[in-house]
Formats: sequence, structure tokens, C-alpha cells
Amino acid sequence: MKFYRSLTKFADRTSNRAISGILLGLLAFYFSFKKITGVSVSDTLDGIFHTHWATYVSYAGLLGVLYCGFIQLVNQLGELYPSIPWKKASFEPISLNVYRINQEIDRHCEDIRGDLDKAHLKFTDGHHFLDNLGMVVQMLTQHCGHTLKKFKGDSDDYVFVSVYYADGFKQSSPSTSKCVLRYLTHYPHGSNHKPRTAEIDTSHTSFKNYFCTQAINDGKEIVAWCDCSNFAEGTSDRKKTLKHYVGFVLRTHGVVVGYVNLEFHSRSIFESQADLVEYSRTHLHIYYDLIRYQFLKAVFFETVKTHLIKK
Repeated sequence: MKFYRSLTKFADRTSNRAISGILLGLLAFYFSFKKITGVSVSDTLDGIFHTHWATYVSYAGLLGVLYCGFIQLVNQLGELYPSIPWKKASFEPISLNVYRINQEIDRHCEDIRGDLDKAHLKFTDGHHFLDNLGMVVQMLTQHCGHTLKKFKGDSDDYVFVSVYYADGFKQSSPSTSKCVLRYLTHYPHGSNHKPRTAEIDTSHTSFKNYFCTQAINDGKEIVAWCDCSNFAEGTSDRKKTLKHYVGFVLRTHGVVVGYVNLEFHSRSIFESQADLVEYSRTHLHIYYDLIRYQFLKAVFFETVKTHLIKK
């Protein structure tokens, strides 16, 4: 499998695709030109240098054809039998989310430029935290459904995302000694894998085997589990269908403000831990940043309301 993946990566390089395409074009042009005009490059070179160039040209042409055929064949195999279980991503949903973020910032600037007395309320209440967070979570779920190749039909049947916030995360000085996570939202809303635990005290022994507790106590930012046989959360039915798990710890200044659970159910997608980690790094981390942005913005508005406006 590793050899096949290395082979497909080599053939899929832009340089190899370009060289093989150019060589095929040149060879096709040469043979067409020779058939029409009868002019042979090897014969012309023989006439100039009086050596057996025909043999060398034949060997070079054969090597060129073999190289191009090899690259094209491996690329075709790579498309039919992918070496990785995901497809290239579309950035349109992310662009739409960033566009909405920019619109919000522009609206805040307009409010501040106007009547400050009236802008106070609009400014501090202008961040629709739960609505914006729900939109990002929905995009994350749909993104997984679009990019993972083994998913057929609606991604709602296979991907489940839940978000928790840390007690007092909007405070200026949230607690650093104790972290209690409380349920905030999840997607899809009609999923059979709804969260069963509304409150998780990461310092309590009853939650010590939870993935989120392990990630927070170990100081990690992202955790990924390809094998979820030791999954401690939820009911037995939920554990039975769970195949893979990714968790994101949301922090600001080293303090936990929230946590994101991403679960893959029913279908085994990733063959190894390395595959899941690579997919998390290349496809999921940007959504982690967008979710973290919503938390940081909520903290920012609460700080402005507490330390600037009320003064």
C-alpha cells in the first residue's frame, strides 16, 4: 500500500504530468509529420554527422513512449483506485463563511462610525454566536461527506459533530484549574447519535476515559483515533457504529474555551492512524480555526462590553 501510494504521488506530480503530456504531443506531431512529408529526423542527422543516429533516435523515442505510458497508466489507476480515501476539497463553503465574517466586521465598523450611544447595544449584541457556529459545524459535516469517497448518499448518516463550551469561557479570567464542558450544539440535528452527556467535568474520575478529557489533560490541540474500540462516551449503540474519531480542543491564551467532537459512523474510511491524521491536518484544521474564531469573537465582545462600554 505504501509503495502504491508513493507511486501514485510520483506520477501525479505536476512536473511529471507536464513532461509526459509534452512528450506525447511532440511524438504525435513527429510521427504525423513524418508520415505526411516523409522527412525523418534520424536520416537527416545521419546525413549531417555520418553516424547511426537512427538507432539512438529509436531508443530515445522508445524510452519516451514508455515513460509517458507509465505516467499515464499510473495516473489512471490512481483515479480508479485512489491511494487515499478522500478527494480534493472545494473551498467555496469556506469562502462564503469568510465573506460573512468580513460583512460582520464591516457592519461593526459602520455602527461605531455612527451614534456611539446607539451603537453600544448593536455592537455587543451583533455577534450571533450560536447561529454562526451552527453554520460552520454544518459546513464541516457536509465537507466530510463531499470529500470522503466511501460515503454514499447523505453525509448525515455517517458524520456527527458536537460542540461543547467551557464554563465561564467568556469571562476575562476563566478558571485554569478546573474545566467543565457543557453541551452547546450538534449537527445533523435529526441524527441518531445525539449527545447523551450535557456536562463533562474533566477533573472527575467518572470522565477520565473520555477522549476529550484525555486531550485536555494531555495539553493536546487535536486528537485522532482510527480505532475507537475504547470509546467511552455515549450509549452502547453509539459506540457500536463509531469507526473513527477526531477531537479539537479550543484554547485562548492556554485556557480551554471549548471542545469539538467529530465522529465517523457506520463505514470504516481510514485504514491507518496516519491516514486519519493527514486528513485532519489537510481538510479539517481550517474548520477548527473557523470554530475557534467564533469562540474568540464571543470572548472579545464580552470583554468589550465589560471593560469598555460599562465604564
